[in-house]
Amino acid sequence: MLPQRGPGRPQLPSKQLTSSPCPTGSSTLREVTINFGDGTSQGLGTLSGGVATIAHTYSGSSNGTTATYSAVVTATDVDNERSTTSTIVNVTPRAALTIDLAAAQGASVLGQGQPVTFTATVTGGVAQSFAWDFDGDGTVDATTSSNKITRVYTTNGRITATVTVQTTDGRSATARTEFIITGV
Repeated sequence: MLPQRGPGRPQLPSKQLTSSPCPTGSSTLREVTINFGDGTSQGLGTLSGGVATIAHTYSGSSNGTTATYSAVVTATDVDNERSTTSTIVNVTPRAALTIDLAAAQGASVLGQGQPVTFTATVTGGVAQSFAWDFDGDGTVDATTSSNKITRVYTTNGRITATVTVQTTDGRSATARTEFIITGV
């Protein structure tokens, strides 16, 4: 079986191709090579094990559209006979990572403070962790796996809070919000 047809993964610009020898005669394979269609290739040897699964990362397109590549496998036997097959690989760009940070203020209690519940909404990725800076000083005050957290403020004033989200595919983005604490 030579490369499988189908689109690239929507979130990661990579494709797995499966290849096995298919000599044109009864000769032994000398070399199998895959040209990924992006200017890179990889020698697979003689595929003595029968099947190889190859993972390859494509750079994708720089303008946000689907990038199309033609991957070609060439098998050459010891008699220098060649057989080729190809497949089209479509790499769909992943969505932009955006974070929206909302702050919902609770009722102030004199001498106790004012609770503020923060909610980070993530689009374009799967969040893995949330690093919260509740006072805008650049120091992470809490790290959670949840997109929601509550903090009690005990001092009046204008507050800037930020959250930095790390996604499961290694990207990160930061959002901030401002609000005013009164009556504490």
